Amino acid sequence: MSTPDPRRWYDTVFGNMTSLLDFFGLNQLGHYHIDAAIAQQFPGSALRIYPLGSLFLVAPRENPDPSKGVRVPPEWLLAHQDQHLSETVAIGLAPPGDLTSYDLSDKDQFIAFHLAHAELHILVNSALGLT
Repeated sequence: MSTPDPRRWYDTVFGNMTSLLDFFGLNQLGHYHIDAAIAQQFPGSALRIYPLGSLFLVAPRENPDPSKGVRVPPEWLLAHQDQHLSETVAIGLAPPGDLTSYDLSDKDQFIAFHLAHAELHILVNSALGLT
């Protein structure tokens, strides 16, 4: 099974529940590959792994105002940030930027989040030799 290409996340559609759920699933799969590579290449690394694709954690909700996109719970943003921090520290990269600071109910920030997040995955994937 190949690692998902994070550049696909550039196309996550603002306000579209199906597109966001696809992103959550592919993001979870990407983290699975990253964490498996870290476990193999850096035995004994302490990783914090969250069920980022789980609807129990994600629980996105339709927003009453469609112009505000889909609601993403702050718990997901915090868990996601913590997982990225755990992964970058384990492989000796600088800590990631603050992915929790994006307001995903704002279309421009939603787009900026997906660009920054994809670039982070590309960096980590490259450091681990994942393609």
